[in-house]
Amino acid sequence: MATAGEVADLARERDRRVLQMVRRSGRVLGDALADAVNFFNPAVVVLGGSLAAAQGELLAGAREVVYHRSLALATRDLQIVASTLGERAGIVGAAHLVLDRILTPASIDRWLADHDRPGSRRASPPVAEAAGGR
Repeated sequence: MATAGEVADLARERDRRVLQMVRRSGRVLGDALADAVNFFNPAVVVLGGSLAAAQGELLAGAREVVYHRSLALATRDLQIVASTLGERAGIVGAAHLVLDRILTPASIDRWLADHDRPGSRRASPPVAEAAGGR
């Protein structure tokens, strides 16, 4: 097997050895996630990629460890789910990061201050300005 997609295909075919391997991988992932859950106390953890969507074995392994190792308060309402964005997840996440940076109150205030002068012609803030460059 060369790719995660191939592993996911075998998981969908219910290959027992592959399902065990994916579940074990989920437990390793869950070990790392448990620390993050205890520290950040998120409401939702979203896992993406072809393995996360393949028969839920990765999610099951991760959930098993996270719920066992994390504080009860941190997991009371916690959801660990597979992303529904598929291959678009990376680009959607990047777009959200850019928008979060551009649309901060400080960025908008700075843009308005720079462009609220008579004769100002620029209609939209350049990304470089919004990202901190001037």
